[in-house]
Amino acid sequence: MAVRESWAEFLNDALRGEESDRVSLREFIAEVAPQYPLHYRHCGELVEHVQAVCDGQIKRLLIEMPPGHYKSFTASQLCPAYFMYREPWRKIGIGSFGQRPASRFNLNALNFYRMAGGDLRKEQQSRELWGTPQGGECWAAGIGGPVTSFRAHLLIMDDPVKDQEAAKSEHQLEEAREWYSGVWRSRRTPWSETDLDASEIMILTRWSEEDLAGFALQRSEWTGEEWTVLAMPALAWGEDRPEFPKTVHFVPDWRKEGEALCDGIMDREFLLAEKGGLTNTGQTWLWNAQYQQHPQAEEGRLIDPDWFSLEFEEDAPDFLQNFRCWDPAFTEAGGDWTAGGLAGIHPDKSMWLLDMKRAQIEAPDVREWVLQTQKEDPRNTLIGIEKAHSGLGIFQDLVRNEDTHPFIHGIPPTGGDLLARGAGWLAWAKAGRIKIACKYRDPDTGEVKVREWAQAFIKECRKWRALPTDTDDQIAVMWLLFELVMRTRGALMEQKKPPKRGTPEYYEDLRRINSRGSGQAKKGRSRRSVR
Repeated sequence: MAVRESWAEFLNDALRGEESDRVSLREFIAEVAPQYPLHYRHCGELVEHVQAVCDGQIKRLLIEMPPGHYKSFTASQLCPAYFMYREPWRKIGIGSFGQRPASRFNLNALNFYRMAGGDLRKEQQSRELWGTPQGGECWAAGIGGPVTSFRAHLLIMDDPVKDQEAAKSEHQLEEAREWYSGVWRSRRTPWSETDLDASEIMILTRWSEEDLAGFALQRSEWTGEEWTVLAMPALAWGEDRPEFPKTVHFVPDWRKEGEALCDGIMDREFLLAEKGGLTNTGQTWLWNAQYQQHPQAEEGRLIDPDWFSLEFEEDAPDFLQNFRCWDPAFTEAGGDWTAGGLAGIHPDKSMWLLDMKRAQIEAPDVREWVLQTQKEDPRNTLIGIEKAHSGLGIFQDLVRNEDTHPFIHGIPPTGGDLLARGAGWLAWAKAGRIKIACKYRDPDTGEVKVREWAQAFIKECRKWRALPTDTDDQIAVMWLLFELVMRTRGALMEQKKPPKRGTPEYYEDLRRINSRGSGQAKKGRSRRSVR
């Protein structure tokens, strides 16, 4: 290749050639931002995946990373400059939690575009909107702001949640979700004649499970839209890696568990010190959100998921008794959930949660669901339903059913809120007496995974505040399970293993039981015998 007089000449020559000869994002960065640390492994991953978006190979890219690791610099500033220079007829939207940060990103993109020698329309060179003679536009908008008349082949949303304080506001989170669905995504324009959807990049620190990233991933389960998730925590995840929806393509992490993302920015020693400082001052949530991209609830949490011991399903032992309790709610069109949990009581006085079912269904379907589940559950599983509200009618139906009559138990309603009623099972959980049999190895990859029902249960526990608006159907089931255990089989907790035949303990037991039987016979009762 002949030597060009300028970088702009090189770019123009590349753009006039075949697509395979086009300048890459890596080459573009090396020229306009020579200080960019392309030698860092995570920066290479960033550049590679942003390049794939510009090439139309990835439609939706979610980037989760701790602060200071070049995620915004790469995706919100260099990417739009490169994409516009490469294809100057494109339209690009850059969004953020407010107009000011969005405009700052856009201004920096404009400056990089200028450094590359890009042509601009004289009347469009502002931080809010700049354009090219070929009709391309790059515009900026804050959440809640107007975007009328703007379109975009590529939408880039960077930091939709300002900080942890904003993440605590359900109003702000809901406002962002509504604006994203109704306004931001309405600006999409077809990528090409054969691809009628625009592309998206979302960059953020995960302050909340209910943030825009969580909403977008949940939404993908309904729409089937596939997201590629480039999630890189400060210290590599192990078995604690969050689960993502099936519609998500998760980019594998190259690091070993606990390895720092980039020693040149934050090494392991620094991160462990930071983690210790936050956890020892009651700010574990901040470490999980800001550094590990695994947001969890802050202060006010009533149930700590760490209380539960997650066990492999095959390690579940034989139980003294199995229990299945139901919390019915007749809401087929939405609203409350009907939930039913299966648990087993172990001789070591622990309770194992084996399954949790949930659905939004009406009364006849609840009854059929209970009957079908009874056939699937272990034999002689006791069934518990609270004799109040929605549960009373279901209980009466099941009492009249010959299949469930021997096993059904009505749990009388008790006073107090769910927090007061749940004091017993919460005490057991805090003492480590509740285990969840939910781990398994994927038969194809050998990867250890956690069942989706257990993830949903733990998520509800993590978020529960005992507020009227909280989802609590599975927590109510745990209270019912504990009540049924205490009311029907509480004595099992104190049972000892029977002595072996022929031992002194065996004959002592035999003498005591026969003696008690003689006493009963004198009172006109049938005599008990030992076989």
